[in-house]
Amino acid sequence: MTEKVHLSLLTLPVEIVYRILDNLDEFTILCSVRDVCHRLNIITDTYNRYQLFTTLDLSNYQLQDHHIQCLVKTLPNNTTLTTINIGSNTNQDGLIVKLINALKNNKTLTTLDINCNSIKDQEAQDLAILLENNKILTTLKLGQNGIDDLAVKYIADALTKNMTLTTLDLSHNQIQDQGVQCLSDALIKNNTLTVLDLSYNNIQDDGIEQLTDALKINHALTTLDLIAIQFGEIGAKQLGILYLANGLKDNKTLINLDLSMNQIDDEGAKYLADALIINTTLEILNLSENGIEYQGAQYLANALEKNISLKTFDLGRNGITDIGAEHFGRALSNNKTLTSLDLSNNEINDHGGQYLASGLINNKTLVSLNLHTNNIGDQSVHEFSVVLTNNKTLTTINFNNNKITDNGIEHLADSLTNNTILTILDLGMNQIRDQVTGIPAISKTLTEEEFRTITKQLPKTAQDNIFGMHKWIEEYGYYGKDKDWTKINKIKYI
Repeated sequence: MTEKVHLSLLTLPVEIVYRILDNLDEFTILCSVRDVCHRLNIITDTYNRYQLFTTLDLSNYQLQDHHIQCLVKTLPNNTTLTTINIGSNTNQDGLIVKLINALKNNKTLTTLDINCNSIKDQEAQDLAILLENNKILTTLKLGQNGIDDLAVKYIADALTKNMTLTTLDLSHNQIQDQGVQCLSDALIKNNTLTVLDLSYNNIQDDGIEQLTDALKINHALTTLDLIAIQFGEIGAKQLGILYLANGLKDNKTLINLDLSMNQIDDEGAKYLADALIINTTLEILNLSENGIEYQGAQYLANALEKNISLKTFDLGRNGITDIGAEHFGRALSNNKTLTSLDLSNNEINDHGGQYLASGLINNKTLVSLNLHTNNIGDQSVHEFSVVLTNNKTLTTINFNNNKITDNGIEHLADSLTNNTILTILDLGMNQIRDQVTGIPAISKTLTEEEFRTITKQLPKTAQDNIFGMHKWIEEYGYYGKDKDWTKINKIKYI
C-alpha cells in the first residue's frame, strides 16, 4: 500500500512556494505568510513581488479587527513598505491609535495617507508625538478628517521639532483662524515642510494675515493650496487677499500657489497683480473660478508684461470676455516666461480669439494654450492658422467646445501640414461634420514613449484610456473610417 505523503508550506520546495505566492495579493502575503516561521520569512525575502512591495493601498478596504492586528504585528519589522494608504476607513476599531503605535519603530515608511478617517483630538495628539520622534516620514495626508483647531495645534507643535516631513495635507477639515495661527507659528520655525494644503477650511482674514506674516519669514515652503477658503466673510474677502498679496511681495521661496474657487473678483485680482510685478519666484498660479472679469484681467495682463518668473497661469472659469482677451493678447506679445495659459470658459468670442492669436505672433515661450468652452469660431481659427505656420513653441492647443466649423478646419489643416511642433490639438465638441474629404490630415506622429512623457502627470489608467483612443484615431482618422485621405499622415492626437 502506497504511503501518503503530507506536504505543507514548511516543507515544499522554494519554487513551489513561489508559485503559491504568485496567486496571493500583497496584503495576504504580508498578513498570512510573513512571520509565520523563519523559513517562510527567508523565502518571501527572496520573492520578487515582496521585494518590490513598497506600497500598501487599503483605502476603502473596510478594515476589520484582524486586518488591523495584522498591520500592528507586521509594520514594526517591515523593511519594504514606503507608502501606506488607509484612507476612507472611518477609523474603525481604533485603527489610527493602533497604527501610530505600530509605526513608532518603523524605519522605512515615508508616506502615510489617513484621509477620511474622522481623527479625534486625542488621536491627533498621538500622531503629533509620532511626528516629533519620527525621522523617516516625508508625506502625511490628513484630509477630510474633521480636524479642528485643537487637533491642528498638536500637529503644529510637532512641526516645530520634526525635521523630515515635507508634505502635509490638511484639506477639507474644520480649521479656523486659531488653528492657522498655530500652523503659522510653526512655519516660522520649521525649515523642511515644502508643501502645505489648507484647501476647503474656514479661514478668515486674521488667519490669512498670520499665514502671510509667516510666509515673509519662512524659507522652505514652495507649494501652498488655499482652494475654496473664501477669504473671510462676504464683502470683506478683499482684505484677506490683500494680506496674501503683500506677503507674496516679500516671499522668496513660494513656487506654486492655488487660489481657485475663492471669488476674489477684480479687486482681489488687482492686489495679486501688484504682487506679481514684484515677486520673482512664483512659477505656478491658479486663479480659476474666482469671478474675475475684464477689469481684473487687465490688471493681471499688465503684471504679466513685467513678471519674470510665472510659467503656468490658470484663469479658467472666470468671465474676462473679449476685452480681457485683448489685454492677454498684448501680454503674450511681451511676456518672456509663460509656458502654459488656461483661459477656458471665459466668454471669449471671435474678436477675443483674434487678439490672442495676434499676441502669439511675437511670443517665443508659450507651449500650451487652453481655450476650451468659449465662443471661438472660424475667424479666430484663421488667425491662429496664420500664426501656427511659423510658430516654433506651441505643442498643445485646446479648442474643445467652441464654434469652429469645417471652414475653420480647412485653415488649420493648411497651416499644420508643414508644422512639426504641434502634437496635441483638441477640436472636440465643435460644429464639424463627421466626414470631410480632400483635407490634408494634421499633426505629427508621437511614439508611445513620447506620449507617456507628455502625460506623465496623469494616472496610468487615464494614460491607457487616452492612448487607446489615439490608437483608434490612428486606425480610422478623426473624420471617420471613410475619410478620403490625400496624405499619408493621419490625425493621431486630438
